[in-house]
Amino acid sequence: ARGDLGVEVPLQRLPIYHNNYVFIFDNKSEKDSEIILYSIKDSAEVGRYLQVKAFDNGSIIVQDTNKKYGLINLDATKGLVQVLKNSYNYLGMIDGESNLIAKTKDGYFVIDSKGKELSDVIDSNVKIKSYNANFIVTLTNKEYSVYDYENNLIASGYEFISLYDKYAILVKGNRLYARDIDKNKYTESGIKLNSREYVK
Repeated sequence: ARGDLGVEVPLQRLPIYHNNYVFIFDNKSEKDSEIILYSIKDSAEVGRYLQVKAFDNGSIIVQDTNKKYGLINLDATKGLVQVLKNSYNYLGMIDGESNLIAKTKDGYFVIDSKGKELSDVIDSNVKIKSYNANFIVTLTNKEYSVYDYENNLIASGYEFISLYDKYAILVKGNRLYARDIDKNKYTESGIKLNSREYVK
């Protein structure tokens, strides 16, 4: 299966939360994609969703039946807690990152798990490939670009970009370059690469 940002990820079942809450996909037709959130203790349906993705610390990204994304938490005592209202056109994450990518009619941006906007909006025609706490990497017409959270362009026109803390590692023409958040260049002429196996 393809993950949020086009990365191949294995299909995984979500756990039973607090020995009570379970997501059930048991439909007669493959076209019926609704997933039921069920309370074992109450023997009752708690919610219906089109998509569910485990996020962090018991939080779950959900797409409701109106095709809007939000974030819920299943708490042992409080039950279902709506952390982020189902108001986004998209909500996704990359493994290992604590922030989320959100999309509204205005475009994409990075938010924290409380909904606080951390980055400026990026045009919705641009595909976000990765991000970390400092950078956002986009892909347009087979070229990678990297921006800071204020939507300032750090570098563009590369074949591949990987992020490491406050550094962007860039590849173009079998040469590796490095830039930091302040656009400082650490490898002006680049380091020659003998392999094209640099893509994760």
